[in-house]
Amino acid sequence: MRRCIFAALAAMSLSVGVRATTVVAPTFEALVAQADAIVESEVVDTTSRIALQRDGAPIVTDVYFRVEKVLKGAPASTLILQFLGGQVGDLGFRIEGVPSFSKGDRDVLFAITAAPQVSPIVGMMHGRVRITADAATQRDIVRAFDGTPLRDLRVLGSTANQGVPSGRPAMTLAAFESAVIGEMARQTKGQRP
Repeated sequence: MRRCIFAALAAMSLSVGVRATTVVAPTFEALVAQADAIVESEVVDTTSRIALQRDGAPIVTDVYFRVEKVLKGAPASTLILQFLGGQVGDLGFRIEGVPSFSKGDRDVLFAITAAPQVSPIVGMMHGRVRITADAATQRDIVRAFDGTPLRDLRVLGSTANQGVPSGRPAMTLAAFESAVIGEMARQTKGQRP
């Protein structure tokens, strides 16, 4: 009996520090509005380290991007974003929903660069739009953060499933760029959706 009580108390004490990550997926309009930088980029390097300047000295990962095109924000050839979490030697720290990057990844990033955050990507992982080459057409297409082809911008921020096969092709990178530029112009004019 004592062992059961001790085990129950031990389990309860361990569960006190457990927290979940909940992210409400932002709409396309919110991604554009909240980002201070929107860039087409390629990952050139990642470095994880212990960040002494942050509370509790957590592990952070600096991701170095070569900027291929700036859609919003100050022109730059490189961008360095810091994400909470990573691996330093035997120490590892990961937050569910914070994207991880590998050298060579190509993305359109909707980022908040003004201050350190858990993830500088708007909506954690939702502000990462993957760029891949379509095997059939060899044109660049866009995919949601999870790799599903992005066919309709209205799906961003909704619970609708895009993964269902459809006759509609994935959106091209050029069409996505045009949509971002059009939405920025609409927001600048102060129009409402």
